[in-house]
Amino acid sequence: RKEIAGDIEKPLLALFAAVGLVLLIACVNIAGLLLARVASRRGEISIRAAIGASRGRLVQQFLCESLLLSLIGGLLGIGLARLSAQFLLAIFPNAVANVSIPKIEAIPINAPVLWFSLGATLLTALLFGALPALHATRADANEALRESGRGLVSPSQSSTRRALVTAEFALSLVLLSAAGLMVESLRHVYQQDLGFRPEHVLALEVFLPKNRYPERHQRDQFLSTVLDRVSRLPGVTAVATTNFLPLSGFWGTTDFSIEGQSLATHSEQPTADNRLITPNYFSTMGISLLRGRAFTDSDRVGSEQVAIVNVTLARRYFGNEDPVGKVLAINDPPRAKQWRIVGLVSDVKAFGPEQISHADLYRPLAQISFPLLAFTVRTSGDPVRLLKLASQAIWEIDKDQPLLDAIPMSELAAQSVTLRRTSTILIASFATLALILAAVGLYGVMSYTVVQRSHEIGIRMAMGAEKNDVLRMMVRNGLRMVLIGEFIGLVAALLLGRAVSTLVYGVRVNDPQTLIASLGLLTLVALTASFIPARRAVKLDPIQALRYE
Repeated sequence: RKEIAGDIEKPLLALFAAVGLVLLIACVNIAGLLLARVASRRGEISIRAAIGASRGRLVQQFLCESLLLSLIGGLLGIGLARLSAQFLLAIFPNAVANVSIPKIEAIPINAPVLWFSLGATLLTALLFGALPALHATRADANEALRESGRGLVSPSQSSTRRALVTAEFALSLVLLSAAGLMVESLRHVYQQDLGFRPEHVLALEVFLPKNRYPERHQRDQFLSTVLDRVSRLPGVTAVATTNFLPLSGFWGTTDFSIEGQSLATHSEQPTADNRLITPNYFSTMGISLLRGRAFTDSDRVGSEQVAIVNVTLARRYFGNEDPVGKVLAINDPPRAKQWRIVGLVSDVKAFGPEQISHADLYRPLAQISFPLLAFTVRTSGDPVRLLKLASQAIWEIDKDQPLLDAIPMSELAAQSVTLRRTSTILIASFATLALILAAVGLYGVMSYTVVQRSHEIGIRMAMGAEKNDVLRMMVRNGLRMVLIGEFIGLVAALLLGRAVSTLVYGVRVNDPQTLIASLGLLTLVALTASFIPARRAVKLDPIQALRYE
């Protein structure tokens, strides 16, 4: 299962949890609306009870209504899912070389999906339809008949609706804070320095099969001819080759020992990523040479074997010592050989901006042959325009040589954050939906409260209450529910922070700025949702309000 899911397992679980929260918020919202509907039907319920309807029969009636609503909603959801599938395929990271994810070519709405959807629909209908049904059958029939003319609501129903709104905002804050952390993480990822400049660089990868290039001199001839042909193309400013292109998903390691150091000096066998390059590779890719020299054309077979290390390797195995001039023994078949370090370069995030830099050991391709070749071409303009010419230059040398990949490095760099970008877009969308649902729920409760309290508002205004006093009273009632929900949601967000710690990058799970921003946005939405019904309340004519039944 790990092999199939790969790097997408944790993001999928996070998205599944987000979907669950949105479903829960929607169900809580509907339960609140059904409670309000029950309150307006107290007279009808009392009449049914008075003429002999049992409590079980009444519960059955309300559950049937809930099931009908849920099934209609479920069918609409299936239709929307079919429409959304194309959008999901468009944003799903299918061509990311350095991320292990299954290739998704279609999102079928098949039998398992339909059965799951049906089960979720029935379960939510029964669970959240039972609450209004039980409330409806709990009221005293005689009391309800006496009060039905004025549409009064029992204190328990009012408390339940307020509790549901509070729960909505608590859940919304959890999802909103998670989305905020994901957005902040994405911002930090985009700000990361890859260690090279991907702009204006075209990459072309080939693999020379052993049956067609059995001898080393044949591979060397192919390499030098391609470099010469491509360097003459219009707009090319530099060209070089490496075996394992950064962000490509290809990599390999090599063990080595350091002359003058015993294995006991290190906790484990020194290991580095095995990177083979041609001269000008660092300048072509924009990798900084910090000390020593780069490789030249004189570094070839027969000359001293030389190597260049990156900062991570130098710090890990040499500490504060200068690595330039040190000698490494590398177990290249058929026997160990010595390589003198002649330079130190900056780190490259070869596996994406979120991954730590590996220890890299660079050696000249002229001294070690390799069948996998990645040509890097720096251009003065758009590298895409050079794609056809560079490919043709390779095929002119070997018309049967396929290209494993041909892509601008800037696109490869963008693909390295596709998985995080996709997850962030979806979770942010779910958080927005949750925020809208919470606002609708609060608006519905406040609107219903205005209707139910019209008589009280008329009395207050007739006795001299100012419109601003009534406005503040109504908004205060709404904000009380919201603030309680925000407090509960804040505690829940802090407790659940550890669960999303593996999904965030460059930001703490209890980041105060993210939490404050989430609280501010939620409060602003709550104020708006409370203010509109409250403003309608202050526009009531006191005489008409006193006559309200």
